[in-house]
Amino acid sequence: MADSRPNFMKNWLPAILWAVAILVISTIRTPEIETPELFIGWDKLAHFFLYACFTFLVIRPLRYGPHPMPLVPVVFLSFVGASGYGIIIEVYQTLVEREMEVADALANAVGSAVVASVYLVVSLNRNRVRRKAREQRECQRED
Repeated sequence: MADSRPNFMKNWLPAILWAVAILVISTIRTPEIETPELFIGWDKLAHFFLYACFTFLVIRPLRYGPHPMPLVPVVFLSFVGASGYGIIIEVYQTLVEREMEVADALANAVGSAVVASVYLVVSLNRNRVRRKAREQRECQRED
């Protein structure tokens, strides 16, 4: 029986390391720094970015790993998993003397949803284009 550890590590290691990085960053107490506010704060943009990247890193092994899953369940599980992890981290922050913010959890979920949605749309479009090209090649062979 082949050893599946190298595939597991190759596929999941980036997502695991990113999750650990999020945990470490979320544990560190940061001083309050006055920053210019945009429409939303820099903090929320950081949450959006961290969980957008995390969602993409979770999509890859689910979609292309040793046991690939269909597109829609992959996108759904990636969104739910990344958003759920964001909620768990927000609750965890109350244990390390940081504040839990619903707005942070929302920014996490929005970042995850955006990447999941874009991935779904791009993949569906790519599949449609490939299917159309395959149909055209088949029609040309018949002629």
